[in-house]
Amino acid sequence: MCLINNWDLKDTNTAIRVIQGQRVYLISDLGASFGAGGWRLRVRDSKGNLQKYESSRFITKMTPEFVTFGIPSRPELFHHFMWIGKRISRADAQWIGKLLGNLSSVQIESAFRAAGYQSTEAARFSAVVEERIAELERL
Repeated sequence: MCLINNWDLKDTNTAIRVIQGQRVYLISDLGASFGAGGWRLRVRDSKGNLQKYESSRFITKMTPEFVTFGIPSRPELFHHFMWIGKRISRADAQWIGKLLGNLSSVQIESAFRAAGYQSTEAARFSAVVEERIAELERL
């Protein structure tokens, strides 16, 4: 979720189900994604905003053991979410980077085109996603 700047992280939007003996990770609401790195008063900044997504920081802190991501950054009213994305083990971040690294550029860009983005925008969103995956793989 940090990779796509989804700041609307709550239990009702995510789930783990066991289907035919396999864990399946589900996300039911991606609306608050691909914008600025956190909640904003102006919705257009926090959802589907290419310029904000391109300029947002992905990894904000690294130690030999942990990584901290740039989201969610919410007002104090939502302090119960502030732990999400903080002090994630480097091993876990590398693991997801390795998995995501199996996606091709064509697959990533196709997902944006399927969501209705024009080719130029899809390519730019894809470039950010690919760079973020590369950051995880370099950890």
